[in-house]
Amino acid sequence: MVKVSNTIAEPCQAKVSGFKISEAVVVMHNGLAQPQNTDVHVSEETIEGDAAAKANEKRKEEKNLNTDLLKQEVEDRKRKRREKEPFIVCRLMVKYPKTFFSITVTGHLILSIITGILIIAGYDLFPTEFEKVPMEIWSAPWRLRDFAWRYRDQNEHHYDRKLNNAKHAFWYRSTAYGRGNIELIYEVKGGNVFTEDNLRLIQSIEDEIMKLPNFESYCQQDEMYHCVKPTSVLRLFDGTFSWLDPSFTDPTFLNISHVLYTAKTDKRTKAQFLYFLGKTHEITPTYSFSSITRSIISIGYPLEGHGSKEDMENAMQKYLVSTVKSKLLSLQAETKAFELVYWCHLMFLHDVVQQAIADMLLSIGSMIFIFSVMLYHTRSLWISGWGTISMFSCFCVTNLIYRIVLDFRYFGYFHILTIFIILGIGVDDMFVFYDVWRATGYQNYPSLAHRLSDAYSKSVLSMLYTSFTTAVAFFAGAVSPLLAIKSFGLFSGILVTVNYISVIVFFPTVVIMYHLKFDDFRWPCFNIKSFLSRVSKRSTPMEMNRTEIFVTADDDYGFLRMNRNGRLNSKNVTTYNNEIIQGNMYTVRDFKAPNSTIELANSSFSKGMTNPSFEPSASIENLEPIPLSTLPSLRINNTLSPKEKVSEDPSIQQITTKKKHVLVRFFTTYYFYFITHRIIRWIILVVLIVLVTCLSYSASRMENDNEQVQIYDSNHNYGKAVRHEAYSFVASEADNVAVVYIVWGLMERDISECHFSDTRCIGKEAYDPFFNPNTPKAQAGFKMFCDRLKAVSAEEIEELKIKRDYTTGELEIVCFIDELQDYLMKHAPLGINWSLPWDLKKTVDFMRFNSQFYDTSNFNVSFSNILQVPISYWLNDGYTYRNKQAFKKYDSLIGEELSTHSKPLRTDPTVQYGNAIRYLAIQVNLTLSAYGTGYIEGLPVMNKWENFVSSEMAQMPEGMNRGFQLTVSTWHWLIVQEYLATNAVSGILLGLAIAFPILCIATQNIIVGFVATLSICCATICVIGIIPLAGWKMGILTSLNMNLVVGLAVDHVVHLAEGYHLSAHKDRLSRVRDMLEEMAVSVFFGAFTSLGAAVFMFFAKIQFFMQFGVFMFCTIGFSLLFAICFFTTLMGVLGPQNNVGNLKDLFKRCYNRFRRGNGGS
Repeated sequence: MVKVSNTIAEPCQAKVSGFKISEAVVVMHNGLAQPQNTDVHVSEETIEGDAAAKANEKRKEEKNLNTDLLKQEVEDRKRKRREKEPFIVCRLMVKYPKTFFSITVTGHLILSIITGILIIAGYDLFPTEFEKVPMEIWSAPWRLRDFAWRYRDQNEHHYDRKLNNAKHAFWYRSTAYGRGNIELIYEVKGGNVFTEDNLRLIQSIEDEIMKLPNFESYCQQDEMYHCVKPTSVLRLFDGTFSWLDPSFTDPTFLNISHVLYTAKTDKRTKAQFLYFLGKTHEITPTYSFSSITRSIISIGYPLEGHGSKEDMENAMQKYLVSTVKSKLLSLQAETKAFELVYWCHLMFLHDVVQQAIADMLLSIGSMIFIFSVMLYHTRSLWISGWGTISMFSCFCVTNLIYRIVLDFRYFGYFHILTIFIILGIGVDDMFVFYDVWRATGYQNYPSLAHRLSDAYSKSVLSMLYTSFTTAVAFFAGAVSPLLAIKSFGLFSGILVTVNYISVIVFFPTVVIMYHLKFDDFRWPCFNIKSFLSRVSKRSTPMEMNRTEIFVTADDDYGFLRMNRNGRLNSKNVTTYNNEIIQGNMYTVRDFKAPNSTIELANSSFSKGMTNPSFEPSASIENLEPIPLSTLPSLRINNTLSPKEKVSEDPSIQQITTKKKHVLVRFFTTYYFYFITHRIIRWIILVVLIVLVTCLSYSASRMENDNEQVQIYDSNHNYGKAVRHEAYSFVASEADNVAVVYIVWGLMERDISECHFSDTRCIGKEAYDPFFNPNTPKAQAGFKMFCDRLKAVSAEEIEELKIKRDYTTGELEIVCFIDELQDYLMKHAPLGINWSLPWDLKKTVDFMRFNSQFYDTSNFNVSFSNILQVPISYWLNDGYTYRNKQAFKKYDSLIGEELSTHSKPLRTDPTVQYGNAIRYLAIQVNLTLSAYGTGYIEGLPVMNKWENFVSSEMAQMPEGMNRGFQLTVSTWHWLIVQEYLATNAVSGILLGLAIAFPILCIATQNIIVGFVATLSICCATICVIGIIPLAGWKMGILTSLNMNLVVGLAVDHVVHLAEGYHLSAHKDRLSRVRDMLEEMAVSVFFGAFTSLGAAVFMFFAKIQFFMQFGVFMFCTIGFSLLFAICFFTTLMGVLGPQNNVGNLKDLFKRCYNRFRRGNGGS
């Protein structure tokens, strides 16, 4: 008790075990000591107040008493939490810090070293594939049929026809190699490319490329072994087509309009001429206009001296990149009259790999940024350095699991994105743990193990929930049929999991080692002067036991604080002196006020982050704060002289107030008052709701991306080339239109022996064992099918999208049977019927009639390859090889293989006859674009074709009734588009479905879980709404991003919701304040580092990286906005108080009701 007079207490001075408390004047009021205010004058009228005023005063006193009781309850709950038995791992980690750190850091480094050794040893640890993005859906038949057609001739028995005879030698580079061809595009924006100056400039550009050093060793050669001239509009002027019309000889470009008009109106040149016209054009006898045109410079195939196709491509690529590309770049820079754009597939493949590596190096910038932020936030090179190293090690560990354990053999564009993902997620988890750990420094614990355990219990589960939801979002992609998404989802999910394990196992050892060994170092970390100063303090054990403690005024939570840096940060302090009890790590015992009967219970001081490791004789490791609740009758006199505030004795260790981080003070004061203001909070909610509404409308306008994957943006040279190819030129014969093939003799490709992640495996050929086109019925049935196809109605033409020829207007259906029939009838001798169908007798008679070609001596009734004989005779024009047009048109549609009946032609031993017909096909050109058709438009056409062919096959004779229809890529791309669109929506729904129960479990409150999920929904809507505003459509990257948005957006709100849940208070405003104090800084810095890492991706040239950077920036930005603004504000308005919405309470009520309903007691 404190002795006081009736009104004014005697000045008192408390002294306990050497601690000195300065004078404080107190008064007694209702049993409590209060500071005396001598200036207060109480009037007679106030003393004689009415009964109502006294009752009101009494209610206030009762309210204050209740408030004190509630505060005491809160402190009791906090104390019980702090004194809870620590986890075993925390006790061991504190007891053996060096051992734990050494084991964990060794594990990280060993796995990283293994990665380096495997790479040096030549193991394909990173099986990169940047040529394409594997997006095959093997469960549907379209890619299997596609591959069956593409690789139909890769059979050891395949017979390859040649358009030549024994007298005409084959020459190298006789064929243009599409992947090596150089396409040049010339565009005059807003002007006319068909002017004399422009055409001369085009001619100059073509000539400069053709005259490059050693170009003649790579160009396509004609029969005279000269380089073939570029395919260009200039061929209409240089006399190449003068044999068609003399007008096509105008080398000085004096009659441009006349020449171009002639080319457009002449049926023999019209189709070829359209290839050079832009969509906006006008060609008349006196005026010619087009803003764009193009040329193709052909590279020859095959190259001499290269055995394999791969070696040949490597040689081509090396020359094109080293010689041709440099010239093209200089021409681009020099050409001012129009914009020059080039395209070459082999150059593109080289450049995209180099660009991928360059863009990947941007991760170094992200890593430096994150390291810098960690360094600023932790003020520790030790923590920042090992934290950064651990993220790199996590990537290496993940790749070892992915590549070796799971045996994935694909590493592409999306895997590079995981580097940026782990930088953001990894540092976010580290900030959460470190900030929670640092916050525990403001509280008193029985031991360091208790402190670490409390930090663990607060952070590990929070990180688990965020890591789990993010990992599940990634793992959901692992079930995708698309290898690009499947492998990325699995890789990223493993990476998130490995990172979480690293953060909860390795990172705490780093923090504990820093706390015990390096915490006392000031910035810069190893300051010599500071170190020597600390060494000089180690004089005698008695001197080291002297501790001067500076106590600051009460803060909002009723604790006296101390600083970590040995200097005062507080304005008002009172000095105490005490001797530290030897051997007692975390408490200072027997604190009593001198000259009084006051006993200060629980009088221990928080050492906070002050490190006693350099004071081995003094166990002051865990001094704790004094709760002011233990000083109910005492108020500190805060008027001290500067000399009293700071001791000048160098032998005295100064433990001062540990000042909270500036952001902690900001969030718990200014920001807290801002979001809980009775007017401002509603303004915040209204603004955010308006934002969500506007971006919801934008999201509803998102379109599907009908194009194939775009590697570069539209401002890059290759991006412009792809864009021009798709949209800038008029439709022509050279267009990439969809082509339907109706095929007999093939079966869907067999990929059973392909590795599930091998992007280059094409499977094995599979042929129809029942296919037989040689019977008269089969030949007649094939002809009937062709006739039916050519006689489709106008309605069917529209439904099937069959294209008409630009010149003749006829349907573009390529079926050989009619032309074969006409040829045989035309060349049959008088009185002999060579018309179809053929049988064995007609075949033998035909061969005997042409005995100069055929040897029939060994032919008998077993000969079954009847149809091959007339087909071979017709395609080779009676073996004169003059009808090249028919050969080029139909050769690819009729496949042969050698058989037991195959024999060499008598006039040319290199030509075989009597071969087996392996497959037959009909080609139908469509009006649909091969790569630019959307699935909404294209899928109905695909289904119409499937139904049409299936119904016709049902009427075909035996041996010809197992055919099917296919396209090269088009049908498959349509179902990929459909999958991406539906997968994006299902991915979001799945993410939300997983996030809601996890949030409810994490917070143990259904209301908090619902509000947090609502925050995630708002962030997700905003991110999707940005996509159309950025000019993007629903493509593969957009679909992938939409699958990840929930997993990435959940991180920040989970931490805040967990902070609300862990608050020891019962009212919502106190919980909101605790939430901001515990988690706001971690959330802010975690988001800040992720945003900074994403910014570096803005500078990437490859679309995947740049778009993902924007997506990640928007996701993290909106997630932070709705977590820190929307969620916190809404929790301040309707956050649950007491046990409202508590899951345990709800389950308990339900259980009790169930028991009562069943007659239970």
